[in-house]
This record gives sequence, C-alpha cells and structure tokens, in this order.
Amino acid sequence: MGYFSKAKSITKSDTINPLPIWEFMNDTGSLGTFLAGSLVYVGGGGNVNVIPAGTASPQLSDGVLFSGLGAGDIVPVYVDYVLSTNTSATLLVAGRESSLG
Repeated sequence: MGYFSKAKSITKSDTINPLPIWEFMNDTGSLGTFLAGSLVYVGGGGNVNVIPAGTASPQLSDGVLFSGLGAGDIVPVYVDYVLSTNTSATLLVAGRESSLG
C-alpha cells in the first residue's frame, strides 16, 4: 500500500446507496455511501463493520466485522461500505491509493 492520493472523512451508515462518495466518480450532484473499493483509516480505535469491495448485490448481512482495530490502523481489505451496526471506531477516513485513481 502506498499513500492516499485522495481522502475524505466518512460517516458510517446502514444505508446502502450505490452512488459514490467521491465527487470525481459522481456527477449527479448527490453523493451516496458507496466507497468504490477504498481503504478506510481508523482515527479512533474500535470495531469496524464493512462490506468488502466487489460484493455482488450488497446487503447488511454481508458485513464483515474487524474487531479491536487501533487508532491509526487501516482496515485490511478494500471497502465498498462502512456499516454503522457494530462499528464503534471513530474518525473514519476513506482513502484512494494513488495507483487506483
């Protein structure tokens, strides 16, 4: 993993909205909750419940819980959604690697 070329503070949500959170991917004028295979930085430690990138027809039941992440950790998978259910970590930031655009 390299450095993030783009970063955005995110809010965890149980709403699966397929519109991207990234302005450069979304010209609708309305941002969704789709992280489009982003990495997620954890600013305040805890658990993070995510739907991994590439999950077909994502549902809340597709969540994968990463427990005990510390401040400064990065969730170890590419992520399409961060769910609020069972997520206790705070100060979450979505990042795009420079190689991904």
